[in-house]
Amino acid sequence: MKKYFVSYQFADINDRFVYGFGCTDLELEGCIKDYSDIQDITNHIKQVIKKDEGRDVNVVILYWRPFEE
Repeated sequence: MKKYFVSYQFADINDRFVYGFGCTDLELEGCIKDYSDIQDITNHIKQVIKKDEGRDVNVVILYWRPFEE
């Protein structure tokens, strides 16, 4: 397992005045290797925001970095 720090921007799909920034740590099975891995992270963050806040959002990953071991 590999731990990552991820920062992102989000915007509500239904309300253009609701947007913001966030960061999180994620534990992934392997390393981030390509764009599809970034898309998986984006989808995960969308699901978490939907579950926690009930909002449908667009998410853009701004930065990611593995934690040092």
